[in-house]
Amino acid sequence: MSFNINQTKTLFNDSEYLKSHDDNINYPSIFNINSNNTDISECYILEATTNIPFHLIHNAVSLDASSIKINYPNMCKFTLKILNILSTKLHFSGNSFSKVPLLLGDLTLYYTQYLANAIFEHPHATEPFINSINLSNDINKAFEELISIFFDHVSLEHFIRKSRNFNNNDKLKFLFKKGDILQFDIIINSPNFKNQELFDVKINNTLWKINMLIS
Repeated sequence: MSFNINQTKTLFNDSEYLKSHDDNINYPSIFNINSNNTDISECYILEATTNIPFHLIHNAVSLDASSIKINYPNMCKFTLKILNILSTKLHFSGNSFSKVPLLLGDLTLYYTQYLANAIFEHPHATEPFINSINLSNDINKAFEELISIFFDHVSLEHFIRKSRNFNNNDKLKFLFKKGDILQFDIIINSPNFKNQELFDVKINNTLWKINMLIS
């Protein structure tokens, strides 16, 4: 699809509809599954609008003094639920990248709004990116890598022992409780544009933190 940056900008002029978007949510406990120690300066937070049922994670994994135990049939149910939540609409929380209220959607829609805002100065000018196969593939690959952590004994045990301050001589009845938050980090690298008008456009790498409530 061909498009002109300046022409697209004129379709979304500033109006009285513009307002700041700042809606922070505070949680008592957040457990980051795949925390990334990066120097990425742009970080955005998304809240799942669907909760994770407590019994799914409780039945999927347990840990005692000897080792972690994964119930694979229940772990499949748990991870399928996570993938389902990731593909549904998410709530944007915290400081926005735009002065314009964002459209409610999944991670792909929020990122296309991010690109539209960076290039056209308005987040709703997403048409050039809606059918981007590369973008969808990159995000789906990130989701698959995230899910694989739950089937890796070493990674999962390291996460649980670290997040729960769990010693070898301890035994927990419940690894997680209702009200806990599972947080997932998704890094989206700067895209490579083929359109000549976009060669000089600078898009930063971004970190997206997705929070899911256990209920």
